[in-house]
Amino acid sequence: METPLKAKTDEKNISNLSIIIKVTRNKKFNWDRLRAKWQEGFGGKISERTKLERRYWWSFTWQNVDYQKVLEQAEKGNLDKDIVSEGGGKILEILENEECIYQFIPNITLQRKKSLIKDVDQTRSKKLAADVDVLLITVTNVETNAVLNAMKPWPEEKEILRGSPSLINYWFGQFGRYRAAHCTCTMGGGGRSGSAQTTADAINELQPKAVLLLGIAFGVDRKSQRLGDVIVADSIYSYDLQKVGPDFTLSRGSQTNCGTVLSERFRNYSPDWELKYGRSIVLTGKRTVKVFQGLILSGKKLINNKKFRDDLLNLFQGRDKKASPYGGEMEGAGAYEARERLEAKLNERFEIILIKAICDWADGEKNDRAQPFAAYSAVSLAKHVLSKPSVLAALSAKEIPPENRKPTNFSLTLNNQGKIIKQEPIKVKSFVEKLGNDIKLEMVLIPGGSFQMGANENIEEQSVHTVKMQPFFMSKYPITQEQWKAVANLDKVNIDLKLNPSKFIGKNLPVERVNWYDAKEFCARLSRQTNLQYRLPSEAEWEYACRAGSTTPFYFGETMTTDVANYDGNYIYADEPKGEYREKTTPVGNFPPNAFGLCDMHGNVWEWCEDPWHSNYEGAPTDGTIWQESDSVDNNCDRLLRGGSWYQKAKDCRCACRNHIEPYRKWKICGFRIVVIKI
Repeated sequence: METPLKAKTDEKNISNLSIIIKVTRNKKFNWDRLRAKWQEGFGGKISERTKLERRYWWSFTWQNVDYQKVLEQAEKGNLDKDIVSEGGGKILEILENEECIYQFIPNITLQRKKSLIKDVDQTRSKKLAADVDVLLITVTNVETNAVLNAMKPWPEEKEILRGSPSLINYWFGQFGRYRAAHCTCTMGGGGRSGSAQTTADAINELQPKAVLLLGIAFGVDRKSQRLGDVIVADSIYSYDLQKVGPDFTLSRGSQTNCGTVLSERFRNYSPDWELKYGRSIVLTGKRTVKVFQGLILSGKKLINNKKFRDDLLNLFQGRDKKASPYGGEMEGAGAYEARERLEAKLNERFEIILIKAICDWADGEKNDRAQPFAAYSAVSLAKHVLSKPSVLAALSAKEIPPENRKPTNFSLTLNNQGKIIKQEPIKVKSFVEKLGNDIKLEMVLIPGGSFQMGANENIEEQSVHTVKMQPFFMSKYPITQEQWKAVANLDKVNIDLKLNPSKFIGKNLPVERVNWYDAKEFCARLSRQTNLQYRLPSEAEWEYACRAGSTTPFYFGETMTTDVANYDGNYIYADEPKGEYREKTTPVGNFPPNAFGLCDMHGNVWEWCEDPWHSNYEGAPTDGTIWQESDSVDNNCDRLLRGGSWYQKAKDCRCACRNHIEPYRKWKICGFRIVVIKI
């Protein structure tokens, strides 16, 4: 749609705007043509653009323009189309009298996958209910989908379970570090299924340690707030009870406080939260999402009238600024009051808190555009806080360890949906190098054989060819920080080694931020100490050991999940559910081994190989030896990396996936494991 030319203007809408845009292809961007087009279409005068601190961000003013017509076209996406046609980009914010009247809203997809939910009977539901420590309550489908997207099955389950122990239907799953149940109520506090009755019934059924109301709310200040900002309700004021006189209105509502422990936890852990979608930090307009913690209004009215909203806010003016409400919604008052009544009746403490993000301004311009973004934002903050260690320990909530897995002597096979379809016992032969101070390095025998190396998924993985392998030993896990430090303390052979190079600290975490030369020095020192010839694996040895007799993309089968490997679970490979993105390394051995008994070959850290980089397999050895000749004549030519990392998508963690970087690079996603031919 073209920007309208010479559109009629309404004099009362004439104003001055401040606009910020982001340009994606700066060198090709034609600012002069865009400015002329907008001035011709809307009138007014557009200033020269001013470059901001962020790369490719520009600001400008637009004087004497009908802001309503500009806003209308911005919301339809037509102004962004104009920017794209002149080189690419989008509008981030439009301000009128310092108030944000338009902002960029991230496109958040919240879809409930019915195949990942399993219905259970009442008997099973009662057993599940007995283990719940956290209750999550939402109202709308958007809010519910946001919660179900953030939940994952309990460690012993493969799906989120749905069932009714008595009055209410729940979804049972893990939220953060805790076993949670999620239910819905109808809009508002009153009624049989409203928030008051639902909260009371759910607390009676589950006896949870913490109750969280999650969802969307309206904001009140376009100057300081943005859509997607989160309001944490330390207290809720019910505005429905009022005394109305001929020329006055007095509020007779009551103020109810949230739980003291939950309030403290959100106040302390919210500052280190960043809203992310996939790997990217999400912006709301030109800034990141903020958290406002304090008072929120709650009542039975669905407000979408600026005068009514402002009159309501005026009832609370005259207090200090900290007590002024940050927004409003409809369910909190009923839920908070139900909690108070139950505490008085049962003489027992129940912690509750409301976490809702701003989706509109209740000013007569309400729409659904920002609801998925706001719901996602509120749920993300709640999950962030409940993922902190011991965050609910003061409430006696039982925490599920982040990696609730034990080493197993079974290899697993998954189907396309990521479900286990086969478990096979494995027997391995190995020997142990003692590195001192009870630190051990287990080396697993990789039997001889032949396999098909490569894949047809990417050109650098071609062509698939047969390789015959001799037996060798490979370290069961990536080299850990404990093992690294023990060997780094040995006398120098060629270069110095840092004792603690890693970004993520833990003795059983894989060592990372070590380059190819560091890994070679590790092998050299260990070789001199043991009189064995330790080295990095050849690329063929690595893939053979990873596949362990499998011919599928992963040694787990056609796909994998974050229950069996550490990678970015926001991106799926086949039909499996989205999983966790841990954003860091995990202790070695937390995930099931392959058929050779090796762990963590998929994800966690990329692993250096001995070979220099070759762009395909033309001329590659067929005996598994190191391919010494390189496409590059540079002595510092790129070296091979295999296996993917915690930062990668599943497709980059496949058995056949190849990567390469300069050998001097020290990245927090790169580690290594070693091999030896023991005689």
